[in-house]
Amino acid sequence: MKVLMLLSYPGLTGPAELALSDGEGLRKRGHSVLFGCDTRRDLGDIEKSRTADGRQDFGQSRNGDDPLAHQDFAAAIDRAGFERMRELTLCKSHPTLAEMVRDIAALRRRMADADVVHTRFSHELLLAASARKLLPKSRRPALVHSLEKPLSRRPRFPLTQADALIVPSALAREALLRQSAGRIAPEKIHVLPGRVEPQAFTPEGASLRDELGLTGKGPVFGIVSRIKIERRHALLLRAFARAADKLPDARLCVVGRGEYRPQTEALTRELGIENRVIFAGYRTGPELAQAYRTFDAKIWLVQGNDGTSRAVLEALACGTPVIAGSGGAQAEVVRNGEDGLVVPLNPLWQPGMDDGEDEIAALSHALLTMSDASLRRSMAEHARQRALDFSPDRRTERLTDIYQAARAASETARPSTTEDSKT
Repeated sequence: MKVLMLLSYPGLTGPAELALSDGEGLRKRGHSVLFGCDTRRDLGDIEKSRTADGRQDFGQSRNGDDPLAHQDFAAAIDRAGFERMRELTLCKSHPTLAEMVRDIAALRRRMADADVVHTRFSHELLLAASARKLLPKSRRPALVHSLEKPLSRRPRFPLTQADALIVPSALAREALLRQSAGRIAPEKIHVLPGRVEPQAFTPEGASLRDELGLTGKGPVFGIVSRIKIERRHALLLRAFARAADKLPDARLCVVGRGEYRPQTEALTRELGIENRVIFAGYRTGPELAQAYRTFDAKIWLVQGNDGTSRAVLEALACGTPVIAGSGGAQAEVVRNGEDGLVVPLNPLWQPGMDDGEDEIAALSHALLTMSDASLRRSMAEHARQRALDFSPDRRTERLTDIYQAARAASETARPSTTEDSKT
């Protein structure tokens, strides 16, 4: 198959990393993959502008690397040896009419030779759907769109033009079916779980305990996530503060960077736990696996940008049990009581709302439960095996099946060759 992967963002964030990984898996199986990404915006300028108004924290990483160097999606595509549509602007931030017209024309030329076009943001889906309408019906590729996050409104054009929709969990599929109110056929919605590299994330290897001074006997809980309000660090801190009264030697390790770090640090002081919470900074590469090995249990409350809760899979692959929130893919990855715990959270919570008392109590109880060393050892034995169920090869196999289903649906909708020649 010839696959065109489009993503209208310049950074190597969760969706972009997933797209690149999918491309590598498809190429390994002999498929041809062409990429298109945002070429107008400079990632460094985006992040610097955010830093200036206080909404970003993109300082140097703890290992001394440039925190933006690895995040350039176009550069990552080039390093991986993929062809890239350099003629595209594909910028979803205030696109001009001229840019969109040029992009549609460029996509029309490239899509005439493609079997599948895979999009992840509504901007590129709109452009691809528009370009496809300009092609002869017999040459139109299948449109596949990934929905990493829940929709905020009923689906409409161009979403309804996709031949297949990919969601990261069964919960997401059920939610989309409810929202669509019959506008999207159930057979068009496919569940595609995430993946983890089992060779990169293993139980064996170094940790960050010595570096961070975590040499005590108490349990070390940890979170690896961008520090922003949506990830609910505040809820975790409140629950940890409550559990800490009964766990005097417990520590909480916060790994990551983000615009909400100052408020998060302030909350530790307000709760009186500033001496028991360690901010370990941004970690990448081998240090990321070391961070997971540092934890006795990892906490992951809400799904991230790519929707697959990749960090949960990475932690499990390192043999680290996970305390997961009840919404999103993480609740389907973690088997409650076997390789982690699933905590009920308010599915209607939004930034600006208070943390619920029931949520704080439930998460605090989970932390206390996970302080049992024998329970953690039992869960750790199952964690690695659970992660192996989500190998890149399995994801690629499933993705290929979805592409084939999308092609079949697209071809079914096409007219016969005779009918096409009359149009």
